[in-house]
Amino acid sequence: MQLKKLTKIIGKKLSLNPEALDKLSKIIILLLFGLVSLVVLYFISKLNPQLQETIAEIALGLIPEFIGSIAVYLVLDSSIKQLYGISELPALPLEDFVDDINSAKRIRILETFTDLANDKYLHQKFSQAVITALDNGAEIQILLIHPDSEGAKQRDEELKSIGINVLDMLRLTLARFYKLQDKLSDKRGRGSRRGKLQIKLYNASPAIAMHMWDRDAYVSFFPVGKRSDEAPNLKISIVTTFGRFAASKFDELWIHQETISLTSHMKLTVILSNGQKNDLYYVRSGDKTPKSFYASCTFGENLLNYLDQSCLPQADPIKVIAEGKSSSATCKRLNSSSDKNLAIALKKNMSGMLKRGTQELTRIL
Repeated sequence: MQLKKLTKIIGKKLSLNPEALDKLSKIIILLLFGLVSLVVLYFISKLNPQLQETIAEIALGLIPEFIGSIAVYLVLDSSIKQLYGISELPALPLEDFVDDINSAKRIRILETFTDLANDKYLHQKFSQAVITALDNGAEIQILLIHPDSEGAKQRDEELKSIGINVLDMLRLTLARFYKLQDKLSDKRGRGSRRGKLQIKLYNASPAIAMHMWDRDAYVSFFPVGKRSDEAPNLKISIVTTFGRFAASKFDELWIHQETISLTSHMKLTVILSNGQKNDLYYVRSGDKTPKSFYASCTFGENLLNYLDQSCLPQADPIKVIAEGKSSSATCKRLNSSSDKNLAIALKKNMSGMLKRGTQELTRIL
């Protein structure tokens, strides 16, 4: 742990990038092993003076061999990485990635949640880079895990030990990316140079995390008890075998039938019996006991309050459209002995409705 801190301090003083910093740490380890070996030989010679001459010869032979080993490591390490287009980094260099996408034409991100949204400084820098890339005609595709998927729940369990609530982090990522997407949609019509930003949610167990720009990408896995961006990352070329494999995983999830757009997740459409159509947007409220529900200015605070105030008949039908699927539902009054006010819940009539939808509306009662 102390060696890692020392390496970081040296790297910061020398302004080294993550790849050079990783190489420096390996060289320092080799030097330490060499130093320990020489110290051991020195003390052995002190204990047995008759071996001094022999040990001196061994040391003189080891020093050039050791220097040669470092030189061979540097040459082979560089050659292998160039041959296979792979280099290992101690963590994901998100700031470097943001700098790279400014001039990129094709950008892909595959993640659960990301500091590109959750970290205020990085999000501002990323948002500006996205705008620049889109103005240059770039195509940006972002794939994030669906917060109600089993994969998201599993990842949440894996990171609980280090105090990370994956579902909360993910919902913050979705909210900020949705806001960015909505902001960019208001700035269209600036000519044919403008690119396209697409954000989707996949419903599967995460296999890899990928941050790709043009022909290069950072790829990581999802170790238990450690965030993917803090785990070792591989910098790869997508024209290599492994690079093509990573890109194919993205393609599979992107076109999968259960993958949906972020917009369809964040927006729920309700059609009342009189034909009135309203769009509600996914929000959260409360600090100590946060509640999730779909809200709309049309309905005041939220849909349930609106239904309660409207005094709808018990069987007044409405139609709910969520994530591309629709369901007929009825309003049903629920008497609660602990609450004087009448609550209205939406009772789902159609099987196969996704969790986000009518069930979400009943969750806050």
